[in-house]
Amino acid sequence: MNKKLLTILLAFSSALLCHAGRHYFVQSLLRPADITFPADVQNVLVVNNSAVQAAGTGHTVNGEKARIDTDSASIYCTWGMTEALNETGFFESVTLLDATQHRNPQQHASIVPLTPARIDSICRLYGVDALIVLNNITEKDILSRQLFYPDEYETSVACHITLDVLTRSQWTVCYPQNDIQTPFNSNDSIYWQAEGGGETQARIRETEKKMPDTRQAIYSAALNAGIRAALKLTPQWDKEDRYLFDDNKKNFGTGLQHVIHRQWKEAISAWQPMLNHKKPLTKAYAYANIAVCSEMDNDLESALSNAQTAKQLLENINKSEADIAYDIISYYIEQLTRIIEDEPRLKKQLATE
Repeated sequence: MNKKLLTILLAFSSALLCHAGRHYFVQSLLRPADITFPADVQNVLVVNNSAVQAAGTGHTVNGEKARIDTDSASIYCTWGMTEALNETGFFESVTLLDATQHRNPQQHASIVPLTPARIDSICRLYGVDALIVLNNITEKDILSRQLFYPDEYETSVACHITLDVLTRSQWTVCYPQNDIQTPFNSNDSIYWQAEGGGETQARIRETEKKMPDTRQAIYSAALNAGIRAALKLTPQWDKEDRYLFDDNKKNFGTGLQHVIHRQWKEAISAWQPMLNHKKPLTKAYAYANIAVCSEMDNDLESALSNAQTAKQLLENINKSEADIAYDIISYYIEQLTRIIEDEPRLKKQLATE
């Protein structure tokens, strides 16, 4: 995978906002992907191995079954996967084999994984290190048109049209000279709606024109499903709030000023004397603030230890502000625990180990 991918795990937003004696900021952090590729995987091929969904399956109009030919849904889905992966820059190259490799494309209910021999053959032919294979895509769409007649508050008939498209895609990651195939699935939905007059057929047709053609809507949903499925294959940025407490003492104000300038060690030094304060609440606040700054300084173990100490102090304080702080710190400990657990997998995915 591309070693040039950003390996900065934490990014700090300089805006420090205040709320009822607490300050908070938003930080961005990288979450590991669901799938971990070996470090030597540089070039991948997205492969269509899906059968075609029958025209009479999965389509409903006003409660009645309908027939819609969506034989290109798998192609749109693999296009979405390919484009999304190329945009990340995570791999050196991402190419596409969109013609289905399924042995019997008309048997949609059957999922036939590629054999190890076929995987080896495709990898050699296209010069790739791994395959991302779409084994099945199922579309379910529900089109509904309703007319709402006047009551004592309304004077005209209204037409309300909705289209809901649900997409399920099933994938595997395959490697040459390796019998193990790693499966992953994705479930997505897209919804459209339009409203207009319903007094005449002409007005109803005007409302219907605001809606996409159902077949094209299905293809849009398939494209989106491929894009969404790609999120499972590369690390993704997430945002979380971090809270700092203020006990209206000089040391707290000094520490908060250092935080604004991203001076984590200096902020910790400013709050360090408060760890011995006679007031348990002040001590708890200091431990909690030091925990956050330790995290931002990439010392996660110290951050967790200080947060746990803050929580223990807050357990024995019978004040409403302590109860609020306890809930905040408890959730923060859960967040830190997840970050620590994710770190080895994230480093492996970024090839930083």
